[in-house]
Amino acid sequence: MNPSLLIASVHSGCSWLDKHIELFVKKYSPNVIFAEDLRCFVDREAALYQICDGQRCNTNEFIVTLKNPNSSLVNVYPNDDALTRKNYLSRIIEYWVAKRPASILKNHVPTTVQLDLDYAEYIEYSLAEADSFELCQSMEANGDKEPAARDWWILKPAMTDCGYGIRIFSTMTDLVGYLESLESDGRESLSVGGDRVPSSVLREFVAQRYLTSIPLLNGKKFHVRAYVLAIGRLQVFVYRELLALIASEEYRQPWNNPTLRSSLTNSSLQPEYIQSDSARSFWSSVPDDILPGDWKEDAFRQICQVSGRDLPSSLTNDFLLDTKGSVWLLEVNGGPAIPKEGEAGSLALRLFESITSVTVGKLIQVNENALAEKRMIEVLNDELNQSNIREIV
Repeated sequence: MNPSLLIASVHSGCSWLDKHIELFVKKYSPNVIFAEDLRCFVDREAALYQICDGQRCNTNEFIVTLKNPNSSLVNVYPNDDALTRKNYLSRIIEYWVAKRPASILKNHVPTTVQLDLDYAEYIEYSLAEADSFELCQSMEANGDKEPAARDWWILKPAMTDCGYGIRIFSTMTDLVGYLESLESDGRESLSVGGDRVPSSVLREFVAQRYLTSIPLLNGKKFHVRAYVLAIGRLQVFVYRELLALIASEEYRQPWNNPTLRSSLTNSSLQPEYIQSDSARSFWSSVPDDILPGDWKEDAFRQICQVSGRDLPSSLTNDFLLDTKGSVWLLEVNGGPAIPKEGEAGSLALRLFESITSVTVGKLIQVNENALAEKRMIEVLNDELNQSNIREIV
């Protein structure tokens, strides 16, 4: 292979971003050749670099990477459903912690129960078959408590995103009533947020303990989004810049009958006119005094530990902070929205420059030691048989 020759194809699925990615690739590999279809270059003595969306990766273009494993990079990790589907993620974490009782995940993932449901009347069977009895015991105990004293849970369909189908509950009556409402909407599809979602998608759920003791940003709930890059077998980097995704309505505790826009921080739930303002820089926009001490650096350290030592991925990890400064992994996203406007858009440009710097440099053995690359914090390097947290130097 000619290590100085790079052939690249950029079709990220985010049209406004593609031209910027091409400029970043050219910055770190000035002689790059851009191609629409890498299959034409499968037998060339060159490094192949591909940025593609999921649809394009499902075509025969993916064969290029398979035929050139030592001289190709593509921005897709195989079987990422194992992390992005909430029930699969829960089971993987369960297995991991069972084998590694000292894992940091044990104290940084809310209690999660997997539920398989065909009809609402089978809820008791599903709970009986679940690996954990904590949900049953919690709802039974809640029956004798005032709402403010109860344990609260959040029900999430395993395969949907954008906040679709999510409900908060504390009793069996609430849970059954929600499931029955799904059935009444029809077996073929369910209208959620104006879209039609197949009802079959809403048959696998997770019930996760709902965190109520959380810091607020100007009276609103927020969660922290971390961007994680994984390469090969296996280097993992966490991007230093984090996003705070903010709910559109003031936070109300679940026993005060809040709206979903008060309880959920998904950008897709925000009114269109404020969506660009609902994602802000974690470091500069979240006040330092909402928690004591140097809590931001401590939160970032925890995010690095969870993302690198125990949960490598090539996706985005969403975390919720509690009032003690602990971070809790909520879910992993495979294709989060990347808005062009606002702080999220400018962060996306810096993120992809950093990703390009690291990945192109690794592919063609070029190390510019650029500022963009230094924004990526290496948290795992199994290729060197070491696990650590350090800046790239």
